[in-house]
Amino acid sequence: SNSRITSVENGKVYFRYKDRKRLVSKTMQLNTMEFIRRFMLHVLPHNFYKIRYYGILSSANSKTKKEQIAALMETCVPIPEYEGLSAIEVYSLLTGKDVSHCPKCKKGRILCRALPKPET
Repeated sequence: SNSRITSVENGKVYFRYKDRKRLVSKTMQLNTMEFIRRFMLHVLPHNFYKIRYYGILSSANSKTKKEQIAALMETCVPIPEYEGLSAIEVYSLLTGKDVSHCPKCKKGRILCRALPKPET
């Protein structure tokens, strides 16, 4: 937030940050261009939304959630009628929608990949 910037002078930006190891507030000095570069790393592109506070990506109870997800993935039972089909084919059978092509231009191909098994 802007309140963390303590001063801007002589091409340098001074700002406060929290040292999470020592649980104290410290001051850092960066040249203006480096400060802007680092700041822009936090700006999302147009039409992108920050989701880090929701669902399985939230930091609250993240270890518990990861353990629950791993346990659920272990208990997945294959459904015989869908065995051997790709994710796109199963989705098309269930919804009647063709997701293998771009919904806007109808020409581009959309590739689906399986999620890797989480490390425990």
